[in-house]
Amino acid sequence: MDITKQLEIFKRGTVHIECEDELIEKLKEDRPLRIKWGIDPSSPDIHIGHMVPIRKLKELQDIGHHIDFLIGDFTAMVGDPTGRIKTRPPLSRDKVMKNAKTYTDQAFRVLDPDKTKISYNGDWLSKIEMPEFMRICAQFTVARMMERDTFEKRWKENISIHLHEFFYCIFTAYDSIALRTDVEIGGTEQLFNLLQSRTLQSYYGHPLQVCMTLPLLVGTDGQEKMSKSLDNAIGLTESPSEMFGKVMSIPDDAMGIFYELVTYLDISEIERIKAGLADGSLHPMEMKKRLGEEIVKIYHSADEAKKAREEFERVFSSTSFEIPDEIPELKLDSSEPKRIVDLALQSGIVKSKSEARRKIREGALRVNGEKVDDEMMEITPSDGDIISVGKRLFVRLKI
Repeated sequence: MDITKQLEIFKRGTVHIECEDELIEKLKEDRPLRIKWGIDPSSPDIHIGHMVPIRKLKELQDIGHHIDFLIGDFTAMVGDPTGRIKTRPPLSRDKVMKNAKTYTDQAFRVLDPDKTKISYNGDWLSKIEMPEFMRICAQFTVARMMERDTFEKRWKENISIHLHEFFYCIFTAYDSIALRTDVEIGGTEQLFNLLQSRTLQSYYGHPLQVCMTLPLLVGTDGQEKMSKSLDNAIGLTESPSEMFGKVMSIPDDAMGIFYELVTYLDISEIERIKAGLADGSLHPMEMKKRLGEEIVKIYHSADEAKKAREEFERVFSSTSFEIPDEIPELKLDSSEPKRIVDLALQSGIVKSKSEARRKIREGALRVNGEKVDDEMMEITPSDGDIISVGKRLFVRLKI
């Protein structure tokens, strides 16, 4: 494939390419480039936000480039400080390896396993001897580390910065030495880490890598970056109905970015949908249901996507439902006002407050048949009040 076409594919959907001219020179060498993407197994599953870079890797894999899928088993035990206002708690070795076990299987839903090299950075980072590590650290300055937004903010607010957090980007920089990386991909918040690899490559006399950043997918709250720790993620291993339900809780104004980053629709179709949502010619609820179907179809099947939509419409769309004769009771000591999310959790019809908030966003949580639309809502319980989720879960309050 000619360089112009390859460059177009490299640039498609990216936010920034550091040193694009260097990428062109590498492409002129007419060889498979070594392209790295690293992920720390800090949770058991990959979510659909991770699929943004993985899909980019697949595009580059399809035009003949070598993909290094790096599992940060060593760095996960250090903890990435990116975006953290406090020190990230390190994970145990057993926890890290248990999490890592599922990552490759999930990534191979998109990537070709025969054309992807899986590596673990503990294979080299755990073997660096102290004299060499000291020489590596000497290539970085405290002033440069403090340029990082996270550290600068914490310093100004007198929040502790621990020494090991400085080492994180040094470790990830060394990953590019071990893998002799030509191009590294990461989210926009990872640019600082990516650039440190160039510093270390210069020290070792390696060709400098090109750094590519991709947009971040927001979570189901429509505000924060999608993350399991923030309970706003849609996991790849979730059931079709759960996946569809979480999509339905996405705020209307976040639909455009989901269509753009997660679905396989043509760019022209995505732009038509975004324009229709903006001018009101397309109904937000219908477009959200279509989004749910498109996402479930990718990770399950078209049939499962259709069933998930039908189930959602059957359970949540109707405004009328029958209350079973026999339903559980929640006994309360008083009729003092309580937040609805607290009552829902106390009653057992949801497993967490975050699930209660998600059900409210879905329009599934009701009090005496009336839809709750405010996550901060308080009610004054009365004897016999009914709290419900969908058409199946009910509880009667007893004072």
